[in-house]
Amino acid sequence: MKIGKRESQRLEKRARIIAVARQHFFEHGYDNTSMSAIAAEVGGSKRTLWSYFPDKEALFAAMLLDTAQGIRSQIDMPPGEGDPVERLTRLCRSVIDRVLSPMVIGMFRLVGPLADRRPEISRMFFERGPGETQRLIGEYLRNNLAGILWTT
Repeated sequence: MKIGKRESQRLEKRARIIAVARQHFFEHGYDNTSMSAIAAEVGGSKRTLWSYFPDKEALFAAMLLDTAQGIRSQIDMPPGEGDPVERLTRLCRSVIDRVLSPMVIGMFRLVGPLADRRPEISRMFFERGPGETQRLIGEYLRNNLAGILWTT
């Protein structure tokens, strides 16, 4: 589906806001990141920022989802052909590489200190990040490797 120029610009602006927010959250933490600082770096007013995200928590949620999708897109889930042991090995190595990446470590460092004070953020992080990744890997294993993993 082709999108118009205006919608394309809006999506680009949203992506830019999320990228700047990610940088601010990683550098300053959740509590010390302000919508004003993000708006200033993106260029524009807080009102413009609020037209995309109603509050900091919504922006944080969008950043979590965007980051998690980016990380998941780098996980190698080989198609159903070929040696199953090789496919499983590729998957496992790919997951380990992602888990040990600076981005994932940064996410855990960002969210970890919030767990006691802001459990809703921890829950949001798990659901959008590790929880969804776990679900997708489980689905992949069921659909592609069940015959060798769960034999009777």
